[in-house]
Amino acid sequence: MEDQGVKHVASESEIVQTALDGLLKESEGETTKDESNEKGSIQAGSPETFLGSFARRQELYEQGLSDSAIAREEGVSRSAMRRNLPRNSHLKSFPRRQELYEQGLSDYAIAQAESVANHVIWMWRKRRNLPPNLPSPQKHIAVKSYFIKEYLRYLEDEGSSVVNNHKCCLAMFENFLKGKPLEKVAPRDVWDFLNNLMVKRRAKGTISHYFSTIKSFYEYLDLCHDIDVSELRRKLPELRRQIKKYRSGVRKGVGREPLTRDEVRRLINAPDSLRDTLLLSMLCYTGIRAGEAAGLKIEKVDTKRREIEVVGKGDKPRRVPYHLDLDRLIDRWLNKVRRSYVNSGNSDYFFVSKSGAKLTVPQIRKIVNKAAEKASIQKVVLVKLDGAVIYKVKPHVLRHTFATHLDEDFANASEDRIIPREDIQQILGHEQMSTTREYIHSDVRFKSYCKHFKAYFGRNP
Repeated sequence: MEDQGVKHVASESEIVQTALDGLLKESEGETTKDESNEKGSIQAGSPETFLGSFARRQELYEQGLSDSAIAREEGVSRSAMRRNLPRNSHLKSFPRRQELYEQGLSDYAIAQAESVANHVIWMWRKRRNLPPNLPSPQKHIAVKSYFIKEYLRYLEDEGSSVVNNHKCCLAMFENFLKGKPLEKVAPRDVWDFLNNLMVKRRAKGTISHYFSTIKSFYEYLDLCHDIDVSELRRKLPELRRQIKKYRSGVRKGVGREPLTRDEVRRLINAPDSLRDTLLLSMLCYTGIRAGEAAGLKIEKVDTKRREIEVVGKGDKPRRVPYHLDLDRLIDRWLNKVRRSYVNSGNSDYFFVSKSGAKLTVPQIRKIVNKAAEKASIQKVVLVKLDGAVIYKVKPHVLRHTFATHLDEDFANASEDRIIPREDIQQILGHEQMSTTREYIHSDVRFKSYCKHFKAYFGRNP
């Protein structure tokens, strides 16, 4: 009886197994069709499924976009981007942005290329601890008008800097007119040009400079070419009043605050090369302009009297004393380091590049910016509404720093001022004392170079 029971159970099991096998055979075709879907559901996060189901998403991933960027592109949440794939790094999240940065474009230029706000690029760079690229110098628009070319020849006696400034202003004005002859310009055209600058939130001083240049140009046309500008002359006072009412939103003097004594020390000690250290020391201890440093020649450096002769605005030469701490640097630069530069013996200029060519003003700006970044004192002090960036440390700020140091040292040395501000005006090469006062920030107190300059002016009345 027991054997029959066991056998009976076994037969029922065989029957059940046989029935199941039959059902599987009947649905074999359907199983084959759904096989890929079942595998896909099992391997939901695999790269193969990702490639097959989201081709566009995979393409964006391979371009280096982050999960957030892909989510924004496809209009889904970031959690939908979770998958069994490695997460892209931060630097590869914006390949186009990284490429533009490596090309040396400034934050403003990258923002314009990507059609985003300037602060977006600034924050992107700060998260990656990347130093800012200095804005590229503005390229001059070609001058087409015969009258402008004649006017620039007329100004040649004023100096190359004056000619270049007027050329830039008039070229932009001519380009704004879009082919309209300059001799047929109406007051409305001048106002539209100035108003366009105001819409771009250019500084009030910049707009006044453009206005003065246009005014001088048409006075020249009236004087030398007998062109009637009487209507324009009548409207000029009204245009000037409109400029005076203009508020650019940029505080006057922003980006010109002098550095502290500690910041000057850190800036000078930052470079690795002797040339850059000497250049920064020369800018800080003499107050010369970047263009004057670039144009300085070896024969104009008098090491015995500790003074240099530079050519300033209007091609006017002047003598400037330098600090005795520069003696060792100058001697080592001229007698050893400079000679190691290729073709430096063929150049008469004091500062040369490693190829032996003369240092340019943009190169000097980059040297100052690089040193300031390395010294951790560089920062953006203002981002204008048009996207332009103003940095804290630049060559012209070192000129303000020198003037402030010099004035405060002598003012605090004793009750009687050792060096009058007229001498500071002479050192800086200013024609007006009002200009010198703008360079002197009396709310800052410094102590530094009093002893040397007292001796210098004592022997050079």
